[in-house]
Amino acid sequence: MKLKGVLTVLVSATVLAVFVGAVPAAADTFIKQTMFTDAYEMMGTKKPASYDTTETWLGKDMARMNAADNKSTILRADKNMIYMLDNTAKEYAEMPLDAFGDIAKMAQLDNDEEAAKVAEMMKAMMGAIKVTVTPTEETKKVGDWDCTRYVLEMTMPMGSQQMDMWATEDLEIDADMYRLLTSSFMSNMPGFQDMMTEMKKIKGMTVFSTGKVEMMGSEVTSSTEIIEFQKKDAPAGNYDIPEGYKKIKMAEINRMGPSQ
Repeated sequence: MKLKGVLTVLVSATVLAVFVGAVPAAADTFIKQTMFTDAYEMMGTKKPASYDTTETWLGKDMARMNAADNKSTILRADKNMIYMLDNTAKEYAEMPLDAFGDIAKMAQLDNDEEAAKVAEMMKAMMGAIKVTVTPTEETKKVGDWDCTRYVLEMTMPMGSQQMDMWATEDLEIDADMYRLLTSSFMSNMPGFQDMMTEMKKIKGMTVFSTGKVEMMGSEVTSSTEIIEFQKKDAPAGNYDIPEGYKKIKMAEINRMGPSQ
């Protein structure tokens, strides 16, 4: 349970870290992204096709991501804090950004034995993931942006993934800042530095991707696309915890995690 909570935080913070400190301070940036996943069956369970939308707001030293399941993640670099919100239950959990790389602090575990087990699981998982990015010379327009195709291949303990990623340098986001930030956050994670070095081959920001995951005898295909990117004022209180929300422990993040 604790490991899944840690992974939820890692994923959310990694995505938000793309933008913190990388966007001009003059205005907030709004990004809307869609993700389509084909129907699939895994371990006897059938999953219908799904279409989800994620909205991200980027401000100076802060960012917010709103997922389709009515859950949000807020990153406040100015407060050295990341918050995970369940807007249905009106609950939130928080974690200092400088806890990244320390598994026990990330999971907020007081039990040394339990923390050691979680750290060992994380080490084994990260060490078994291998990522290769191959740049190509193929280009095309995606929306209004000139994009270049990259091929990402990933091997994992229980399967593999291959993706075609179309990235552009037209957008006012410093993708290298993202990699710098996530590299410093995850510097103690086994194998993460190698992964980030490989991902740095992608120049600019990925605006469209298609791919498939083969896992446990099943194949899952999906695509993601940025459909809106603009500068505008964020709603009042966008980067704050709403009044009336109850604080819970990060160890309870399992029941707040994204619906899969």
